[in-house]
Amino acid sequence: MSMLSQVYQQHKEAQVQAKAEHTRLHAAAAEAAAKVADELVLKLNQEVVDVFRTQRDLEGEIRTMQTRLEYFNKKAAQWNHMVSRLTQSVKEIGDVENWAARLEEDMYTVVKTLEYASAEAGSDAHNQTGDAGASQ
Repeated sequence: MSMLSQVYQQHKEAQVQAKAEHTRLHAAAAEAAAKVADELVLKLNQEVVDVFRTQRDLEGEIRTMQTRLEYFNKKAAQWNHMVSRLTQSVKEIGDVENWAARLEEDMYTVVKTLEYASAEAGSDAHNQTGDAGASQ
């Protein structure tokens, strides 16, 4: 029986060693899995933080661009108003030039008419004096 007891004892020791090895390996695997999970969480969290930071930066840029766009829209409206006023002024200058040209033409006509009338009056006066001298 001693041999059977010895085999039984060796078997029990082997089971205890196998169980201890299994427990050690299980703990090592659990620790490694925990480390991998922690690293993945950290990596994912860092990526999420980066995404949120980028999103915050983009929102800031969008606000800045909206402000600039509003400023440039106001400036464009001012320029548009100024160009419209300039266009109107140029049209008015054209109207004044046209009016001055018409006035000049009218004055020329008046002067020519007066010259003609003056010449006719002078000619009539001369004819009347010449007729009066011939009848005497």
